[in-house]
Amino acid sequence: MAAIRIPENVFPGFRVIASLEENKINELVSYLNSLPVGKQYDEVADEFDGILNEKKGKELLKTILSFSELVEEDEENYKDVVNNLVSSFVDLSNDELDPAQNERLENNLLKIFHNYKSIDQNIQSRQLALENENNLKDFQMLTDIRLIFDTDLENKERIGIVIHKLNLEYTKDFEDKKFHLALDIDNLKKLKSEIEKAIERDKLVREDYKQVLKYII
Repeated sequence: MAAIRIPENVFPGFRVIASLEENKINELVSYLNSLPVGKQYDEVADEFDGILNEKKGKELLKTILSFSELVEEDEENYKDVVNNLVSSFVDLSNDELDPAQNERLENNLLKIFHNYKSIDQNIQSRQLALENENNLKDFQMLTDIRLIFDTDLENKERIGIVIHKLNLEYTKDFEDKKFHLALDIDNLKKLKSEIEKAIERDKLVREDYKQVLKYII
């Protein structure tokens, strides 16, 4: 029985890693080594799709990100960690793996672990900025008018209410989610004021610390 158990939600990514031929794992490792700090995860997943030639980049990225808690400065421990992961993979697999497949998975995992520095820096930077947050992905503002009819439907003097609907798309724990808010004109004015203040604070902080900090977001 493996001392490290692979969570079910990242198991599909292990199947991807186990399937990578030498040229593909080398291409993946080369990409990981060149990964700039601050790269958006969605972009990384899309580029993984290109390396894999199939739409499994998101599964692979989710699995690779899960390795962050297993990475240590002492690289001598990687062999034991990888052996446990391979053992857990075999336990969870419904099909029998031949020794060659086990060896390929082990070698591929070792290559990823030994070239984890860039992706780990990305993880740390994004965790520091966005950890446990609902992170905005996209939004849309819609404006509508609602009519209140008189009991006498023939009466043309009606009451109108202007409603603004803010549709938010965000990510939480690497999952896409949606949320809707109804706003009136007072809400919009207050929101505008707070956004303008935040933009000014962002400008001041960046200017004050530009000599000592490299901003990634």
